Amino acid sequence: MIFNLAKETGWPEKTLLWETPFARLLHYYHAALRSHDLWTVKPGPSAAIQLDTLGKAFQAFQEFARLDTPDDEE
Repeated sequence: MIFNLAKETGWPEKTLLWETPFARLLHYYHAALRSHDLWTVKPGPSAAIQLDTLGKAFQAFQEFARLDTPDDEE
């Protein structure tokens, strides 16, 4: 990982190993992978699909809540 990151950034390995915080190294590694169209995690569904699914779940919850509440006409 460090050798590839040094190659991508042009920084010496010594700088990457001893002077760069680990969280920043991981960020740089992730960015280097993304620049080559590689994913560190599997891409999820698009935001539109997630929003539609959430909307349907909320509608089902509202319907369930309507059925679960007692009628006021007793």
